[in-house]
Amino acid sequence: MVRVSRAWPVMGTLFVATIWTTDSAGAAAVLRAAHDSVRLVDSLMSSYRPESELSRVNAGAGNAAPVPVSPQTMTVLQKARLYWRLSSGAFDPTVGPIVDAWGFDRVHGRRPTARALDSLRVLVGFGAVELDTLARTVRLPRPGMRLDLGGIAKGYALDLARRALVSPAIRGGSVNLGGNVLVFGRPPAGTRWRVAIVNPLHRESTIGELAIDSGAVATSGDYEHYVVIDGTRYGHLIDPRTAMPARGILSATAVGPLGEWSDGLSAAIFLLGPARGRALVDSIPGLAAVWVIDRGQRSLNAGDVVCSTRAIRMMRARGARRPCTAGGARRTAGSS
Repeated sequence: MVRVSRAWPVMGTLFVATIWTTDSAGAAAVLRAAHDSVRLVDSLMSSYRPESELSRVNAGAGNAAPVPVSPQTMTVLQKARLYWRLSSGAFDPTVGPIVDAWGFDRVHGRRPTARALDSLRVLVGFGAVELDTLARTVRLPRPGMRLDLGGIAKGYALDLARRALVSPAIRGGSVNLGGNVLVFGRPPAGTRWRVAIVNPLHRESTIGELAIDSGAVATSGDYEHYVVIDGTRYGHLIDPRTAMPARGILSATAVGPLGEWSDGLSAAIFLLGPARGRALVDSIPGLAAVWVIDRGQRSLNAGDVVCSTRAIRMMRARGARRPCTAGGARRTAGSS
């Protein structure tokens, strides 16, 4: 059994595929197939590529004619609609116009006026997106509307990459796309995979590890993409229902059986917060979640890491008997 790993830049980040296999000679071909799967998703769903299907849909916003899309793009749009419904609108791939209004493409953004935000609300709302699953077409009814599938496409790409890595010679492996991780099969040592969660206040350390049999883990946070306006730091995750950046949470990690689940739900549960997010996650078999609370401090303290019911059983941390809580009594957070 040998370990074979390859890495490629794609989707604006790095894709890393690792397998443990008995066929080292054939490893290169299956790893290339996994990479090709990720490239396919990028070519179809990138909002930065003018020739992508998603860009064509956005360019046709307000037109009477719907835009044909591939089975892959329609699948992701259907999943996006599911997560939009499950999250009561917190997950919304049409929120881009409001994100732009805050200036997250700059170091120093601008606080939009209430009037400006109100004028943009008509462009936001996934419920207005017209999906014809039989004809496989998409239509954005209002000029200026646009879709951004960045909150789910990476997870779906990991799912396709995983399917490309099916072989009797492969014992197990992992695929990682910009921090979204999917593991499968048997780990090289032990019985469960260990996936670390980064400490958002000190990213060279972790708050602990999730011990999982297989599945995907994705984290959404406001510690990488943010703007400073009049001395106040605002994260890029906008609540489409309020048109305001979410406050009070540093990161939210979602665990699911598929990449599309973990990726699609991590931003939603960030916006929902632990109380409402935990109720959603606990209601769906196979899901788990971990939140890191923002209390305006420079380090994590007891009770700052909150877990869903399943995540409490999955979490491990050095020197901590209980690395996270269910949101009740303050206990050791396991930060390092």
